[in-house]
Amino acid sequence: MNEIVKTLNNRDYATLIWVSILIPVLLSQKTIRTAFITVIERFFVRPIISAAIFISFYIVAIVFFSSKYSIITIEQFKVVFVWAICAIFNALFNSVKASEDMYYFKQAFWGQLKIVIVLEFFINLYVFSLPIEFVLLPVITFLVTLSVVSGSNSKYSPVDKVLKWILAIIGFSLLFYTIYSIYIDFDAFLTLNNLRNFIIPPVYSILLLPVIYIMALSVCYESLFIRIPFFVKDPELRFYLKFKVIEKFHFRLGSLKEWSKYFYSVHIKDKADLIRALKREV
Repeated sequence: MNEIVKTLNNRDYATLIWVSILIPVLLSQKTIRTAFITVIERFFVRPIISAAIFISFYIVAIVFFSSKYSIITIEQFKVVFVWAICAIFNALFNSVKASEDMYYFKQAFWGQLKIVIVLEFFINLYVFSLPIEFVLLPVITFLVTLSVVSGSNSKYSPVDKVLKWILAIIGFSLLFYTIYSIYIDFDAFLTLNNLRNFIIPPVYSILLLPVIYIMALSVCYESLFIRIPFFVKDPELRFYLKFKVIEKFHFRLGSLKEWSKYFYSVHIKDKADLIRALKREV
């Protein structure tokens, strides 16, 4: 436990302090508390829980083998923990999007190689004293929130431009501070732990893509199977259709999506119609 605590920095402590202050304050408000309970109740449904458990086991397997072969150490606990929490929600929320967008996986892969990932790593590499982090964290959070709200409505565009300039100045200031810190102590920067902290999130995110693919495939199959009774009245024919669809498309998500669109436009009365529909090339 002491080793894990040692991996935390002043920014982490500032975050924990603010979270411990804000959660009781927010939950003391009846409307917020009711909304929070509603969200929790909707989250704890069988499909979501099953998917979350599946993703969690996959993540545990990745972390286990990484630790076994010394790819990561206890120094990466914080990085891996934060990534894992974000990865679970990312997989849950993006599985539907991935089932609809054929370019999702290509974009997700190249998204892990963007320069923004590098900049985020460098900016978070060095932190200020706890009092400065304690003040800076809510200020940046507030400005980012205002920027998101103002950017959603064109009538607030002048405010949005000012906020983006302010955030850009803060971002460049943090980046210059990082560069200066690296310059005055380059040996402290050039460590194996820093390399691991830099590589782990994008590599793990790429390794997570097969899980999102399987979940997207499951969503696509479920969406099709739910609609089949509206197009095929015979129960035996419905069962046969589901079996043949899985046999034909198995893990081909793109082909399954294209055929599903075609299926919704045809009328199937018997097995002959079904076979003709399945023979359609997509």
